[in-house]
Amino acid sequence: MDIDYYLIGQRIKEARKNKGYTQEKLAEEIDIAVTYLSRFEKGHPINLKRLAQISQVLDVSMEYLLSGTVPKSDNYLNKDFEEILETCSPEKLKLIYNIAKTIVDQPEEEFVGADISDEETNDKNDEKQKKKYNDVNGFCFVEKLKK
Repeated sequence: MDIDYYLIGQRIKEARKNKGYTQEKLAEEIDIAVTYLSRFEKGHPINLKRLAQISQVLDVSMEYLLSGTVPKSDNYLNKDFEEILETCSPEKLKLIYNIAKTIVDQPEEEFVGADISDEETNDKNDEKQKKKYNDVNGFCFVEKLKK
């Protein structure tokens, strides 16, 4: 995985503007030259120490600056889903929609604490405790039965 310093720089710039800071003010806060900060915002490599200082001053997580996601929020995957969906054909979009609708229509208690790892669904010794069924699209789902 390559680090996209340009995107990191754009996120720094966006967070700085959202906070109402000029480059001068942010540079002063973290004790660097304005030209140095400007280079970060234009996509030059930044070290973790500076990134941590910037994230603290701007009240954004380092995770957000690095990846654009904020896992602490309820909708941190929205951007990732959007990027995935933009690359899909209409047929794949309909399939994804049908799968998502099937999952959303299930009662929430079926998913609370559910472990759906490959190990669990492939364990032949545990077949008695699971029920397999196909949905309307022919996908096989495994439901762990209560003991």
